[in-house]
Amino acid sequence: MNSEALTVESEGVSKRLDDASTSKLVENFVAQYRKPFSIDILCEMIGKTRKQVRPVVTRLMFRGRIMEVEAGIYVTARPDRVNLSRMNGNMLWSYNASVGERVLEILESQSISNVRGLAKVMGVSRQYAYLYLEALASIGLVGYEDGCYVRVKRQDDTPIIKLGSMIDKGILGRLRWPEGDGRRNRGRSKSK
Repeated sequence: MNSEALTVESEGVSKRLDDASTSKLVENFVAQYRKPFSIDILCEMIGKTRKQVRPVVTRLMFRGRIMEVEAGIYVTARPDRVNLSRMNGNMLWSYNASVGERVLEILESQSISNVRGLAKVMGVSRQYAYLYLEALASIGLVGYEDGCYVRVKRQDDTPIIKLGSMIDKGILGRLRWPEGDGRRNRGRSKSK
């Protein structure tokens, strides 16, 4: 009797492990596949049956990770990724709206005077913080007042979805040191 219970219990554990691996395979497929797909394509790519895949697809649709555009045709929903911008002419960067909102919240709640301070608060690299600060300033959502970067409230209420749509190189320097302000070259005096 104990061996039967043990067998039933181990079958239940292996079924849950199989469900977890199917779920992980489907989620990885959805995260990487860029074209519309059907359940049949999904099953063929990950090597699972329709019966195993259907509940995972339903759960991902409920969570908003995928959308059904036609009967049986699905696409990946990426609401966080807003715009792709070229950096340095060759690197493609994808901006995330939730990170942009986080930067704006930090600027509202704390006094951030430089990129290094923002990076420290966010727990990211300075380059990462710089990219978001520059993108937000480029669409007019970040300004510089009294020695600190600030969130700018605009009349037209520029949506965060414009993040990365245009990048104005050097905008952070122009915000800190407007034209004609002699502080820009402070510390870089030429020796005579």
